[in-house]
Amino acid sequence: MRLMTLVAAVVVLGTLFAGVPAQASTVDSLDIKQLQLNNARLPIERGSVRQTVTCWHIAAGSWNGVNLDGVSVVVVQQRSEDGGLKTVSCYISHFVTPAQREAVLGALMNMPGGLPAAVGARGTGGLPELRIEPAVISVEEEDGVLQLRLALVA
Repeated sequence: MRLMTLVAAVVVLGTLFAGVPAQASTVDSLDIKQLQLNNARLPIERGSVRQTVTCWHIAAGSWNGVNLDGVSVVVVQQRSEDGGLKTVSCYISHFVTPAQREAVLGALMNMPGGLPAAVGARGTGGLPELRIEPAVISVEEEDGVLQLRLALVA
């Protein structure tokens, strides 16, 4: 298990997203908290790269009839200094079922400010492949400082 810890003072954006009904009697809705760290510069062996880290935590809700209560998603976009997109990694709560995984990805692809269009292409047209991995994800806030912990599950 590798552990990545990111500590940053970040403004927490609480949003409520209501999508188009999947069926006449069902409305997709999610109570989402979004956290974002934009364009952070990270030194590497030869130069540096830029990362944008976005975390969504779904407090409650469902998408396409699938319950997504408590699911978290972290997307890390890494770019070279010249702005070229190198990698996109998506980490989803390790406890989700295959149906929840597809539902949460569908919801984030369809909501304003969700997964970027480049990720939606899934490796076509010269864009990077989206790597999806399960992870133990926790987000804690103390004195205005957010701590995001992400531990990969083998």
